[in-house]
Amino acid sequence: QQFHHIRLLLSLSGGLEKAKVAAATTIAHDPSYAKFQCTQGRIQALCGNIEEAIASINNAIAFEKNTRTDYALRIGQYSGYYQQFRAQQKLQEQEKAMAGQMREMQLAMEAQEKESMAKNMEFLGLFSGIVSFTIGSLSISGAIAEQSIRHAAGLIVVLMGALVVAGGIFFCLN
Repeated sequence: QQFHHIRLLLSLSGGLEKAKVAAATTIAHDPSYAKFQCTQGRIQALCGNIEEAIASINNAIAFEKNTRTDYALRIGQYSGYYQQFRAQQKLQEQEKAMAGQMREMQLAMEAQEKESMAKNMEFLGLFSGIVSFTIGSLSISGAIAEQSIRHAAGLIVVLMGALVVAGGIFFCLN
C-alpha cells in the first residue's frame, strides 16, 4: 500500500525515472555500494519489478561491510525490505493464480450456459411438437368423427400412445 502511494507521487513528478537513472549511475560507478543497491531495489519495487528488487536487496546484504558501526541496523533494514518484497511477490503470484482460476470458472460457466440453452431448445422443440401433434390429432379426429366416433377415439388413443413413447425416449436420452 505504501509503495503504491510513493510510486504515484514519484511518477507524477517524473521523480521515479530520475531516481532510476541516479541509482543506476551510482551503481555503475561503484557496484559494491550497498546502500544504493538497496535504493535501487526499492525503486525497482516501486516500478513493479519485484524479482529485480529482491536481487538488488540481496546484493546490498552481500556488499554491506560488517566493519561499519551501523552494520546490524542496515542489515536489519535490508532484511525488512527483503521480507516486504517477498510478500509482494507472493501476492502477485496469488493474484495471477486467482486470475487463472477465475478465467477457468468463467469458461466453465459459459459452457454450462451453452449446454443449458441447448437443453431448453430441446424442451421447446418437444413442447411445440406436442402442441402441433394435439392440434393435428384434433383436426384428423374431427374429420374421421364425421364417419365414426369410435374410429376417431381409436386414432386419438394411438396417437397419444405414440406421443408418450416419443416423450419417454426423449427424457431417457437426456
